[in-house]
Amino acid sequence: IFADKVKKYTAPHISDGFMELDSDDACVILDDAAHDANSAVYKKSQSSPAYKGMGTTLVAALICDDVAYVINVGDSRLYLISDNTITQITHDHSYVQHLIDSGSLSVEDARTHPYRNRITRAVGVANDLEADIYSVDLSSLECCYLLLCSDGLSGQLLPEDIYGIITAETEGDDELSEKTEKLIDAANAAGGPDNITA
Repeated sequence: IFADKVKKYTAPHISDGFMELDSDDACVILDDAAHDANSAVYKKSQSSPAYKGMGTTLVAALICDDVAYVINVGDSRLYLISDNTITQITHDHSYVQHLIDSGSLSVEDARTHPYRNRITRAVGVANDLEADIYSVDLSSLECCYLLLCSDGLSGQLLPEDIYGIITAETEGDDELSEKTEKLIDAANAAGGPDNITA
């Protein structure tokens, strides 16, 4: 639903194969698509006792004119890998992130905290939705990767492990698929107790 809505909302901004969006338009498109997805999931969750309380996380990026507009709800993440660094762009909406932010818990201890999978925001658990939206200027970067992933990946691999896999040389023709497969394999090898998406 989210991707279909983004396509629908960006269509009026495409001319001769190029998308022209200003910052406000991009943010509104992402927010409106997320709200539409939230409504659909929430409606489904109300349709049967079997679906009661269901929800999901969301991380997405819309790139226009060397700017990545990023939206997130929950603890799925977007990392920017460039210039010998890996930077987490999104901020987790989770109980342990709240503890980290308040200074009650270290990042290291958060990785094994018993409530590390408790999220404080999700798509579809309520009639309304609060999402965070970021913009990332990519224009000065010679080469970069944007990694969108679920906590099944980020919860198993340290940022430096992710960086190492992303920046390693690949042998196949489909570089991105190969790097993604290696990330998922590494997360599974590290224990992989959760769904892993990248």
